Amino acid sequence: MRQDFKLSSSQQLRTFDRALFDFLKHVYERPVSRSVFVEGRPDGEATLRTIDCTCPEMARELAAYIAEALSRRSAHGL
Repeated sequence: MRQDFKLSSSQQLRTFDRALFDFLKHVYERPVSRSVFVEGRPDGEATLRTIDCTCPEMARELAAYIAEALSRRSAHGL
């Protein structure tokens, strides 16, 4: 399952990375292993980051976690 995030600032990129690594730190403590792939590429003035996960449930959970972190940062005007 793939999920794209279009990030237009360095703050969004840092928030994405921080949320991704925080999530992965906790998910790999779970007994069942799953693979997560992240790709980043330029998209005009922004950067497109794509997460791809072998487990659809975990992909949805990760995408929601990252979206929430980006939303919190946006709400605080950072």
